[in-house]
Amino acid sequence: MDDTSKSDLSEALISTTEFEATLKEEARRMGEFAGQLKGEELRPLLVLLLDRKAPDGERERALVALPEFPEGEGKRKVLFAAGMEVAGRKLPVVAAFLAAEAWTKMMTEAEGWRAKLHGPPRPSTAPDRTEALVLWGRTVDGRAALAMAPLSHHSSATKLGAWRFIGPGADVQDNLLGFFFSGLLLKWKEMRGEGTTREA
Repeated sequence: MDDTSKSDLSEALISTTEFEATLKEEARRMGEFAGQLKGEELRPLLVLLLDRKAPDGERERALVALPEFPEGEGKRKVLFAAGMEVAGRKLPVVAAFLAAEAWTKMMTEAEGWRAKLHGPPRPSTAPDRTEALVLWGRTVDGRAALAMAPLSHHSSATKLGAWRFIGPGADVQDNLLGFFFSGLLLKWKEMRGEGTTREA
C-alpha cells in the first residue's frame, strides 16, 4: 500500500480535522470539569472516541477512569492494561484522549541542545517547573496532538489558564497513549487468534 492509500484510509477512519476539533472540545470539557474540583487533584481520565454514532448523530464517547498514576514506568503498565481491558469490551476505538495533571518545563535553547545529546530532563525535578492540565490525543493509526493549560489549586477551586494546542504534524511526544494502543491492538489480535498476550 502506498503512502497516499494509507493517508486516505486514515482520513476515512477519523479525519485530521475531526481529530483536532475533538481535542479542542475535550479541552473545553476538561476545563469545565477542572473548575468543579474545588482544589482537588484531577485523576487521570481517558476519553475514547468510537467508530459508531450516538442517537444525536455524533460519534459515541466512552470514559475510562484510571487509577492514580504511579511514579516512573508504572504509568505505562496502567495504560497498557487499560488498552487490553477496552479491547476486551469490544469498543471500536478510533482515537483516545488522556487528561492528567503533569509538571511541564519550557526549555531554553541551551537546554534543548543538551536534551538532544543526553535526553530531555524530567520536568518534575526542574526548579522552574509549572503544573499543567495536559490532554494528549492519539488516533488508532498514530497521529498525535496535545493541549495544555497552566493549572493552580486553591482551597476553593482549581483554576486553569489559557489552553495551548499542538496539532498533528508537530513533533508531539506521546509516550503514554502509545502504551494504551499497544495493549488495545495486542488484545484485538489475540481475540482474532493472531497472537498471544504479553505484559508491557
